[in-house]
Amino acid sequence: MKLNSLALLAALASFAGSTAHATVVTFDLGFGGSGQTIADPYSSTQSGQTLKVWAETIDNNPGGGGIGQAGKVTGQLSLFSVTNGQGGNNASGMAPFTGGAYTSQAGITESNVLMIDLSGITAGSTVTFTLVQSPGQNDSYNVWSGTSTSTPTGFGTAGNNLGQGGTSPLTTELYSNRFVTGNATFTISNIPAHQWIGIQADCNYLLLGQIQVTTPGVPEPKFYGILGIGLLTLIIANYKRRARAGEQV
Repeated sequence: MKLNSLALLAALASFAGSTAHATVVTFDLGFGGSGQTIADPYSSTQSGQTLKVWAETIDNNPGGGGIGQAGKVTGQLSLFSVTNGQGGNNASGMAPFTGGAYTSQAGITESNVLMIDLSGITAGSTVTFTLVQSPGQNDSYNVWSGTSTSTPTGFGTAGNNLGQGGTSPLTTELYSNRFVTGNATFTISNIPAHQWIGIQADCNYLLLGQIQVTTPGVPEPKFYGILGIGLLTLIIANYKRRARAGEQV
C-alpha cells in the first residue's frame, strides 16, 4: 500500500505540472510603418496584461554647479514607432520623438529615455525586452529599475553613473554600458508589483522593439477536484490498513 500511495502522489504531482500552463504575451512596438507619432504614454492591453511606455527627457549633463540635478526628469516627449523597410527606416520599434523626419531620429539616448510601467503586469512574471539598433552601430545602453505607484522623477542616486542627484525610485542599475550590435535582449524575472524599468543609451537610433511577458501557470480548477479525490483515497487506504493491523493483534 505504501508503494501505491507514493505512485498516486507522483501521478498527482505530474498532473499538476501538466495543468499549470504559463501564459506568454508579446507586445510588438514596431507597428508604425513608415512612421507614427504616439502621445506619451503609449498603453496597450493584451490578455489581461497592461503595458505603458513613457518618453522623458532627463538632465544628465547640466552646466555650472547644477550637477546635483543630473538624472532628474525635466520634460515629457512624444513617442514614435516605425517598421523596418518602410519609409526608409532600417529598424523596427519605439523610442522618444524629437521632431523632424522619422529616419533622422536619435532614438533612445543618454537624455531622451524610455520608462516602462509594468504595474499592469502580473507580479511574479518574467519580462524580456528586445532592443533593436540601426545596422552598422555598436554602442551601449543602461537599464534602471525601481518600484513606484507614481511616475518616476529620474534615474539613479548621487554619484551613481549618469543619474546623479535623482529623487526617483529608479535607483537600481541592472545593466551598465552593456554593448549592443543589431538586436539585444535582457530579461527581468519575478517582477514585483508596481515595477518600473528605465532604458538609457549611448547609441544612434536604438529602439525598443518588443516586450514579452511570461506569466506563471495556475493549475486548472479540475486539478483541485482530482487532488481532493486522491488525498481522500490515501486517507481511506491508510484507515483500512490500520484497521486490518488492529484485527491481527
